[in-house]
Amino acid sequence: MSRGNAVIEALLLGTVSVAMVVSVILGAVRMQAAGEQAEQAARHAADVAARWGEASDGADAARRLSPLAGVTVVRSGDRIVATVRIEVPLIGPAGSPISTTVTGRAEARIAPHRSAR
Repeated sequence: MSRGNAVIEALLLGTVSVAMVVSVILGAVRMQAAGEQAEQAARHAADVAARWGEASDGADAARRLSPLAGVTVVRSGDRIVATVRIEVPLIGPAGSPISTTVTGRAEARIAPHRSAR
């Protein structure tokens, strides 16, 4: 009887351990993907704003690439600075209580000969 219990306990412990490892790996993959998405959206926003001269155009472009992200695009001297923040659930589905925020940031120099100025 105790051998049967030991096998069942080992199987349960193994299953729980594998589930925890998979959850950690999925969290890392989600963070990596969100980081790349935030960087790409920020780069695109900065480029659009620098070329067309409007920070709002850059912010709109970033929101089209990443609809759930927080986007800020500001002019700083002769540069446009775009920041994109994406909330990433680490365990479980979206809306999970355990999450982190990844940030992508990009700068682009304003090109007066290509902008609307």
